[in-house]
Amino acid sequence: MNIRINFSFDQTQGFWPVRDILERMAEEVGAAQGAAFAFFPISLVVAEVLNNSIQHGVNFKSSGQLRVRHLSCQNCIEIILIDTGCAYPPPKMPSGTDPLNPSESGYGWMIILQLCTRIQYRHKSGRNLLRLCLPINAP
Repeated sequence: MNIRINFSFDQTQGFWPVRDILERMAEEVGAAQGAAFAFFPISLVVAEVLNNSIQHGVNFKSSGQLRVRHLSCQNCIEIILIDTGCAYPPPKMPSGTDPLNPSESGYGWMIILQLCTRIQYRHKSGRNLLRLCLPINAP
C-alpha cells in the first residue's frame, strides 16, 4: 500500500476536505490487497491529524499532501502529513497521559498518542511535516 493524496484547504469557501480525503483513502486502501484490516485505525488517526491541521495550522488558503504507506520491515503504517499552514501549537507535543484530564489540545492528540508508536513533527520553510507510525497486526 502506497497512497498519496494532494489536497487544499480554503476557509474562504468553507471547504473542509477531511471527508473527501478519507473517502479517497478508503478507495485506495480497498484497492490495496490485504490492507483493509488496517483501515479503521488509519482513518481515525488521519481524521484527527487533518482536523488538527485545519484547526491550528491552516491559513485562509493552504495546500498539502497526505501519504500513507505500509512499511513491512517495521510492521507499521507510516502516515505523513505535509501542509503549507502555520506551525502547529503548542511547540511541545502533549503527553496524553491523563485521559480524564486532557491538555488543551484535547482528545484528538490523545487518540493519536494511544494508537501511534512514533510521532515526529517539524516546521521548516513554511511547511509542517508530521510523521506517524501506526503499528499493525495483519490477520
